[in-house]
Amino acid sequence: IYLGKDTLYESTGLRGQSTVRKVDLQTGRVLTVHNNKGHDFGEGLAYYKGFFWQLIWQKRTVYQYDVHTLEVVGTHSMPNDFDFDDGWGLASTSDGLAQFYPPGKVPIKEEALYVTDSGTKLYRVDFSDGTFKLNRAVTIRTPQGRALEMANELEVIDRR
Repeated sequence: IYLGKDTLYESTGLRGQSTVRKVDLQTGRVLTVHNNKGHDFGEGLAYYKGFFWQLIWQKRTVYQYDVHTLEVVGTHSMPNDFDFDDGWGLASTSDGLAQFYPPGKVPIKEEALYVTDSGTKLYRVDFSDGTFKLNRAVTIRTPQGRALEMANELEVIDRR
């Protein structure tokens, strides 16, 4: 995630070696790092509601991070009411903003969080009252109309 000031935030994934980290884009130097627990495999990272959120593969688990310290401030689960197994991609309409905003002070009209796993669905979820809730699910399709499986790297373009 790029939020300005020549700094990149990323989630790295490998069981026993997964991290969330802040990286200087000019030098590649890791400035701050949070090491995940040994059994976690980090996947998607998004900036949503003033926090970073990291999806953990095959667990329905999402870690919530303080954006300044990269310390975990919450552990949450994806909803059980939708067909979701792996947990791969995560993106928000706030990814790519030029700066952080305080929690609760979302600068865009309707902030959205999108999630994928190894299936054909793109899920929009909302987080309120400490819980993720399914807002909508759509099948991802190729230009030829076939369902696309295994969409992983998500990016929001023009916040639409």
